[in-house]
Amino acid sequence: STGGRLVRFDASRKSVTRVTRVGLDIGQLTSTPGTVYALAHTAKGVDIVAVDAKSGAVRWQQHVGSAKSMALGPGVLWVTKTAPGAHGNLRALDQTNGTVRTTVALPHLSDGTVATARHVWVGGGTTLQRVNLGAQPTVSQLALGYDFIPLAADATSVWGARLSASQYADQTHLVRLAADDGHPLVDMPYPANSFAMVSDNQAWVTGQYGSIATLDTATAQMIHTGHARTLMSNGPSEIHSQSPNIAWALNTFTGQLVRITPRT
Repeated sequence: STGGRLVRFDASRKSVTRVTRVGLDIGQLTSTPGTVYALAHTAKGVDIVAVDAKSGAVRWQQHVGSAKSMALGPGVLWVTKTAPGAHGNLRALDQTNGTVRTTVALPHLSDGTVATARHVWVGGGTTLQRVNLGAQPTVSQLALGYDFIPLAADATSVWGARLSASQYADQTHLVRLAADDGHPLVDMPYPANSFAMVSDNQAWVTGQYGSIATLDTATAQMIHTGHARTLMSNGPSEIHSQSPNIAWALNTFTGQLVRITPRT
């Protein structure tokens, strides 16, 4: 994305093949094989816009007010937003037409959202909010004692960034927390800002200052590491990948789409 334009990039031709304007600015993107979902800032607030991945046509657009983040779940798009007071709000939008299926009140403001078939994880400062899905969703609060932003989740755990009180990136840790009670399974120094699972035991990770790595999630060992810095020490973030061999990320400082491959 660039500005409020959603850009379709053909990797084989190395060219832009479609541009769709969805708002003034795009805060987040996620996708299924056939649809791209954009959290778009507009003159009236925030809209969720569903765009056909092939044609670039807008399938539906839903105004959500003050939405902060979103995550894909089975058949729905989970969207967090600010509610009156120091609280949050989680909505499930139908992926096919954007109608609201479910609304869940959150006890804390939200910062980061990831989802599985059983849970939606929402950051809440020093409290991790676990939404237990079912006919009547419930919310469990896991007190961590540190600020945490969830980046990815599986059936038994959630990966995220443990932020330092000093706010220095080199003191941020990449951690893996148990889904049942939030106790740490992995805690390693790494200034993580995005995380993409590509198999049961491998993930791509990016961090501040241009850090890039592939991670063995079973052993918590880095397989490959590298850097892609600009003069301002910015680098790729918002990494996406379906393969251990190729990842795509966005350099938000330069506005470039970055293709990353491990060095052999």
